[in-house]
Formats: sequence, C-alpha cells, structure tokens
Amino acid sequence: MPFVEVPGINGCAIYRPGHAVHFIQARLSWEAAQRQAPEIGQIFAIEDGLITVVLEDGVRHFQNHDLVKVRQAVAEYGRTAAIQTHGILKIGEFAKFCVKVADGEPLDRCRRALDQKELFRRIGETRQDGPDKVEKVIRAMRAEQDEGPEKIEQLLIRRLRRHSTAACRAPTRW
Repeated sequence: MPFVEVPGINGCAIYRPGHAVHFIQARLSWEAAQRQAPEIGQIFAIEDGLITVVLEDGVRHFQNHDLVKVRQAVAEYGRTAAIQTHGILKIGEFAKFCVKVADGEPLDRCRRALDQKELFRRIGETRQDGPDKVEKVIRAMRAEQDEGPEKIEQLLIRRLRRHSTAACRAPTRW
C-alpha cells in the first residue's frame, strides 16, 4: 500500500521547509524531474533529527518534522532516495517529504491541522451571524494550539472583562 501523507488531515498543516509538502511544490518538483534527472543517493541514517543521504559527490544532511514517517517509507521502499528540486526528498514511487537542508537551526514548530468535527461544532454553537463567524472560530482554535492553557485563560478573562464593561456602558432602552 503506498504511503500517502495528506496535510491538514493526518498531520502538520504548515508548508515550510521540513514540514508538509504543498501540492504546488510537489507538482513543480515532478515537472523539474521530467526535464532533468534528480540526484540519486542512499539514505545512510535517520537519527538525531537528521536524514543523512550519501550521494556520489558527498554526504548531505536534511531535516524533516516527522522522522517516523521517513523511517516507515525507508522500511517499505528501501534506502534509495531522489533529491528533487523545491525541497523534495522522494523515497520509492509514492513517498515525498519536504526537507530542509540541515543548517544547525531547528525546524519551525509544527502546526497541527484543525479538527474538522470540532470546527463545525463550534461554528454551530456560536451565536454570531455574518461572514466573520467562521474566521473568528478558526482564529480561536489556532490560538488554543499556539498558546498554552495559561495564555488562553488570560485571553478569555480579558474578553469577558471587555464585554462586561461594554455592557455596563450601553444605554438602557425601555
């Protein structure tokens, strides 16, 4: 069974070097491989956050956010890898990984895809109407991912205070 990663469904949802492969990135890489053969090498090691690839002209080190999936692809398809353009490391026919050349800097933190069921549940619960409804729910869910529980609590307290103060200033109509 081919290994397929679907960003936004089963993993990371950011398209930066070393994270999820964007469909345009994959297409451009494939088109370039049709014009010029990619560099072929052997994956020597996957450890300490690095993928080590041995090529004819030397050794290269890459980073990827999910080395478990890289190991699974190597186990299924073998150690032969193609270093394609646009930051793609291809293992076998189906496994493509977005890689970052190891430069000593850590990868950006992953941003997990939003849970679709939770998103629709929250949209249904909101009492706000209008086009900003979905955007506000998505922003709130992203804030929960990016911030720790303490930051979320502080944000909610600030919102409650702001709304309660605004309600006190609102004129009363009889």
